[in-house]
Amino acid sequence: MRKEHLYRKRDKSLRDKFGVIAEDYEKYRFSYPDVLFDDIDCYVSTGNKALEIGIGTGKATPMFIQNGYEIVAIDPVMSMLEIAKRKLGDNQIKFVYSTFEDLEVLEQYDLIYAASSFQWVNKSDRLDKVYSLLKAGGAFARFKTVNIIDEIKHSCNKKLIDIYNKYLPDYLPTDKNAKHMSNLEYEQAGFWDFKQKEYYIDHELEIDIYLKLINTYTEYLALDEEIRNKFELCIRDELEGKNVVITQKCSLFLARK
Repeated sequence: MRKEHLYRKRDKSLRDKFGVIAEDYEKYRFSYPDVLFDDIDCYVSTGNKALEIGIGTGKATPMFIQNGYEIVAIDPVMSMLEIAKRKLGDNQIKFVYSTFEDLEVLEQYDLIYAASSFQWVNKSDRLDKVYSLLKAGGAFARFKTVNIIDEIKHSCNKKLIDIYNKYLPDYLPTDKNAKHMSNLEYEQAGFWDFKQKEYYIDHELEIDIYLKLINTYTEYLALDEEIRNKFELCIRDELEGKNVVITQKCSLFLARK
């Protein structure tokens, strides 16, 4: 089974599925490494006004608050936004229920960032809008996580890889042939001073927790339920009570106006 280009849809039905699993998203999704936020903070030249595109449940937001930013945070999934509000309060942060495309703002920001969310924004003019909302010299930070399964990390990882290859070969998360993000479309929008970094963190998980985690992934939410059930049942049959090691790869892309 081939993976669809899910983000071309960007439809409400897929967003609604995130609304249903919002609590699990908050509980099981990994946070980002502190050094990633340090690198962003060092890159931002001046000011503390920030816009977050797609706050979700606020997995990335606490470190920006800790680093002194005043944040406008947007998200189009209300249940996720409510979790973020509950977790973060209203100190230094304003919550807005909106897509980035529909957001109407008059001010400009020192920093705009998107944590595992920018792929949801319609590509047609998204960089032009980010550029227009940044102050001169302002920074755009885009970062995301891919949770890699490497067979050398744990004895059970090989069996998990075999199950992926049997049921969902196109869904196996690896680091092979990983490419840096192209600067070209950012250059065409007027950005410069590009930086890219990657960070790797290993997490050992019980198989039940791993299944909770993957059920917060976009591609699994979009899968046919019958295929998903067969895949998960096989994992339980083969690996129940076992642990696997997931390598969290965080990729950071920085650009300046």
